[in-house]
Amino acid sequence: MIPREKLFQKPSCMAIKISPDGHRLAYVGADRNGTMNVYLTSGLSLAEFQQITDFKEPEIKGFYWLHKNNIILLKDANGTGQFRLYSVALNSGKIKDLTAEYKEINAKVFQVNSTEAKAIIGINNRNPMFHDLYLLDCKNNSLSKIYQNDQFINFVFDSSLNLVIKIKMNEDSSITLLDKENDVLFNISAEDAFHTECLRFNEHENALYLLDNRNCNTTQLKKIIFNETHTEILLGEDQLSDILDVHFENNKPVAYSTYFMHQKWHPLNDKIKSDLDYLSIQIGKNFEIFDQSSDDQSWILKNSIPDQGIEFWLYNRPTKRLALLYSYPEIKNLAKMYALLIPSSDGLNLVSYLTLPKDMDQGGKPKKPLPLVVVPHGGPFKVRDIYEYSLDHQWLSNRGYAVLSVNFRLSSGFGKKFVNAGNGQWGKRAHQDILDAVKWCINAKIAKKDKIAVFGGSYGGYEALASLTFSPEVFACAVAICGPSNLKTVLDKVPFYWEFPISTLSDKMMYFTKNAFIKSMGGNPNDENEIPYLHSCSPLNHVDKIQKPLLLVHGVNDPIVAASESDQIFEKMQQKELPVTYISFPDEGHGITKFDNMMCYLAYSEWLLAQFLGGTYEPLSEKEVQSSSAVIRSHGMIPKEVISADKK
Repeated sequence: MIPREKLFQKPSCMAIKISPDGHRLAYVGADRNGTMNVYLTSGLSLAEFQQITDFKEPEIKGFYWLHKNNIILLKDANGTGQFRLYSVALNSGKIKDLTAEYKEINAKVFQVNSTEAKAIIGINNRNPMFHDLYLLDCKNNSLSKIYQNDQFINFVFDSSLNLVIKIKMNEDSSITLLDKENDVLFNISAEDAFHTECLRFNEHENALYLLDNRNCNTTQLKKIIFNETHTEILLGEDQLSDILDVHFENNKPVAYSTYFMHQKWHPLNDKIKSDLDYLSIQIGKNFEIFDQSSDDQSWILKNSIPDQGIEFWLYNRPTKRLALLYSYPEIKNLAKMYALLIPSSDGLNLVSYLTLPKDMDQGGKPKKPLPLVVVPHGGPFKVRDIYEYSLDHQWLSNRGYAVLSVNFRLSSGFGKKFVNAGNGQWGKRAHQDILDAVKWCINAKIAKKDKIAVFGGSYGGYEALASLTFSPEVFACAVAICGPSNLKTVLDKVPFYWEFPISTLSDKMMYFTKNAFIKSMGGNPNDENEIPYLHSCSPLNHVDKIQKPLLLVHGVNDPIVAASESDQIFEKMQQKELPVTYISFPDEGHGITKFDNMMCYLAYSEWLLAQFLGGTYEPLSEKEVQSSSAVIRSHGMIPKEVISADKK
């Protein structure tokens, strides 16, 4: 049994970026206390490094080379979603909060020009919905406002940081693109705008590169030349999946990747085809080009292998030299992951991923049916499960469970028809996809019929609640992390528009609109005629049907799904004397990130699953509870021997 502490220990390197001159590396990783900080190397390896920040609280959300001697970073505080912008001078080690004068702020980095050591920064202190534009100059760490913004949700700049396109979201969630003089370039319907994304503007071609979802099912890589006719050129597409990533060189796309069951790279010229072919042979096709030098001659690659872990590689293109920079975890002999195509009961193909305990795995089939834990992803849209190293899969399979992740309808990556098939289907057809996958696993003799659980966060937390309320006879227990329990109260608190990084330390952003949530959930919380439908899909209103134990986990500062969503279902279950435990963390937000807090809720999750599915578990320790900030409330199911009085 792999100890939880060893498996979930935060790595000392989580993301690496190369300096603009290609001579040094900066990376973010956990220090001895598990707190994320920034480190700098003296060359192009991690052999010699120095820690250049000394933050005591997580969490760094993103970092950027502004100049060869300067880094900027975005940092969150206790999961509040309030991102502050810091500048780090590498020569002096001086760290400055560039947004110190603002009490509440969600800063963002629009674009960096490392040649000029400048960046366009967004600051939303006047209006939380719209970012004013500021020019950050590395020479004097000055932020000067260059544009007051009262209506645009995003902007496109050329490589010299000149504003060229403004993006406005209309009341119906359609998008209008305007030039710098506010003349309309073109409009995108709300449905098409959902996955349409502006990527780059090339001033030499007077052209916009974008992922386009207009007049097609899956996204297309397009080039739009802003001439008299707005010439559109199709550069790439895949009928089975959306485009996952695009790699640029000299401000032009040279390759893109798609992802149905596995990632596939598509080169756009012979030079990069040679690189991609070589890398596919050496390290497989599951890598992303995480960063690149200014001349695109050196790449930082991030590779994720389900049974090996995460790897960071340095690749020199002219010499085709490949050097491993860092890998984690140190644990060997991890479990394999298998890609499956499971049919839904109404004819959709559900791309799914299965992991089995190593000692029970016979090429993707267990020696005998096993207890099964379903791990639905969050989002649900603009998110999908992929073939990658998964902590949850490794942890749960190590405890004796088959582990299944299902790309149910609503998941992105498979075209807008697949996403739209889930509109209004929360707790209905989207939930049925999970049931269909569970039934498939039972029929395939992978899963025991009476030993099924759900472990999920965000939308996955909703699915955990939906499983116990809408299908109480199927599931033995559930763990719901920051899960919505009432669709109306969730929607009441969703802003008109909001965005956040797609993942920790990613430069990519996720865009959500209230109308997108309304369409997805199937009802407007302000329309009396539609509220009953939202109630019908809300687990809170079906608590009477719950028969099996539930563990709730939530961060008090959650800015996306308010902690009141867990509060209200806990209170209702407690009133009805149903078995429930609720662990809340006053210093966490949407997801539990602090190491001691993670150890606490994972320990309770593991205990719950062992009690009701029969797997193995690492005994709970009082340290795992007392070293966390957990506030634990329970009715009828908590292991009281590990809880001291102040945690009850």
